[in-house]
Amino acid sequence: PQLTHHTSHSFTKLQATTMGVAVLEMEVTEALLPVAAAAAIFDCDGTLVDSMGWHYRAWVNTCAKFGLTMTKEILVELAGKPVDELFTIICQRSGKTGQVDAKTFFTMRDQWYIDNHELGQLIEPVGTILRAAKARGLRLGVVSGGNTDHVMQSLTEAGILDLFDPTAIICAEHVKHGKPAPEGFELAAARLGVLPSLCVGYEDAKMGMQAIHAAGFMRAVDVTVLPGYPHLV
Repeated sequence: PQLTHHTSHSFTKLQATTMGVAVLEMEVTEALLPVAAAAAIFDCDGTLVDSMGWHYRAWVNTCAKFGLTMTKEILVELAGKPVDELFTIICQRSGKTGQVDAKTFFTMRDQWYIDNHELGQLIEPVGTILRAAKARGLRLGVVSGGNTDHVMQSLTEAGILDLFDPTAIICAEHVKHGKPAPEGFELAAARLGVLPSLCVGYEDAKMGMQAIHAAGFMRAVDVTVLPGYPHLV
């Protein structure tokens, strides 16, 4: 697998308008969606759904109540890890290992989500790839470090849940080892009935990219290099 890079000639302007305004849409090139691919498997938060800013605000507000340090850089660095592992690392880095009750922390964080809900929005350049993959008849899956309820809600709000094989939406509860371990991507490929060597993986996080490579996918696509990607930092 290789990390894909885009060049200025890899994208083209389509003749489309929205409310009278010209729309720029990516050309889905071989580098982004190989012709030989049989399946496309996507991360959720920060890849399909523009939710990282919301997650950051939830974590930074909750961490502040317990004297824990959270920054945008830390969230980007650790993105993709299961939330319980993320919590443990933050406690360690804040010098509070064993001093913060995880159940209390996550109860407060979850309440923040409820009180400050934001609808999940599709990241449009990734949506372009998703639509192209669906049009070609590829099998589609999701691998996320989030819990099932959150992932299903995000995909529903973004209007894309029905594009995916429901058996291949892999969340934190479905694996023993989260990213950067390949287990989630391996499981999604198996549920889709496609060899890993015929799968393309899409990620916004370093640990997710590592997981795709380790799973033996034919290509790992870093969506943060796409034009119009909404960077957190």
